[in-house]
Amino acid sequence: MTPASPTRAPRTACGLAFAVVNIAVLVLRRDRVHHAHFRTPTVLPVLGALTAVILASPPAERPTGVYVRAGVLPAIGVGLWEVNKVVLRVRGE
Repeated sequence: MTPASPTRAPRTACGLAFAVVNIAVLVLRRDRVHHAHFRTPTVLPVLGALTAVILASPPAERPTGVYVRAGVLPAIGVGLWEVNKVVLRVRGE
């Protein structure tokens, strides 16, 4: 087995992000709003989430290191988001 390419982790993380976005579409549909807005048929975000998870999962034959890096990248993003929240709170913004 060859070492994982450094570009595979961002692709896997991006695939998982697509799955989260599709799930968020389903969750946000439940919110009642007082204006007309775009609604997609339920089957599309469900198929989109399933497809994204399948393409980002182990059956796609990626080495474990890819999934480790794909988990570290969002963790770094969440850490930076928390640092930003603290900085804004200290500044009074």
